[in-house]
Amino acid sequence: MKRLIMASIFGATLLSCTHDTDRLRRLRQRFLDAGSDRDVAHDARPGLDVRVRDALDAETGLDVIVSDVQSGDAEGDDVANPPACYANGFNGDANFADFTMQNGIWVRHPDGYAQQTEIGGGWRVGYFPDRAYADFQASLRVRLSEGPFGSSQHAGLIFRYTRGSITGYDERLDRGYILEIENGHDGGFDLTLEDLNASRLRTERVTGAYDEWHTLTVRAIGPEIRASFNDAEVFVLNNTLYTRGNVGLGSHAGRGDFDDLEACELR
Repeated sequence: MKRLIMASIFGATLLSCTHDTDRLRRLRQRFLDAGSDRDVAHDARPGLDVRVRDALDAETGLDVIVSDVQSGDAEGDDVANPPACYANGFNGDANFADFTMQNGIWVRHPDGYAQQTEIGGGWRVGYFPDRAYADFQASLRVRLSEGPFGSSQHAGLIFRYTRGSITGYDERLDRGYILEIENGHDGGFDLTLEDLNASRLRTERVTGAYDEWHTLTVRAIGPEIRASFNDAEVFVLNNTLYTRGNVGLGSHAGRGDFDDLEACELR
């Protein structure tokens, strides 16, 4: 009976998860092609066939991959050590199930992306408490609209983040990095790696515009942090402030739009 129930679940949900699974398989391959000397971590949940796990994840509405749905293919998958990647397209309310809205006003836009809508100074932070990484690669699409605070607006990908506050956001207690775009003017932004404790660690000018989507990518192994903008690497630096923590979303002063968060842990 248990096998029949599980088979029924898998059969009912396989079609719905095929698109996300294909996207995540490409994500995994892209990370492996980047040439890391670390293996991608595999899912640790015991007791379920990988196809059933994928089906159950798809049924919740969360874009989570725990392993490949196939046991192998002609592209040479590492069957013995399938990678575990996380992806969230913010396409449904269930995509916010593991998202902690620490402060600000976070909503799911009807067009299928996350949006922080509160206007004014200071950081607005949301993070994924179950998505903590040390060595990893992650990417996020962000968009800024030119609002009343102009170049003071920031939006970006938070990583290696640890919350110390109990309510709201407190820069004295909450620690981590953010890779962000800021200071938008004259057809460009500053791509900045910032300590959330209000210290800019590295800034480089990139070409971009308000009201357009831009992809931020971080690859962090030990103290080495590589930052990319729209799939082109912009800078590399070594920093030891934070070694492990959660991934999340951050905006400052204005509205921020966020989509297609993807992350893979590297070992």
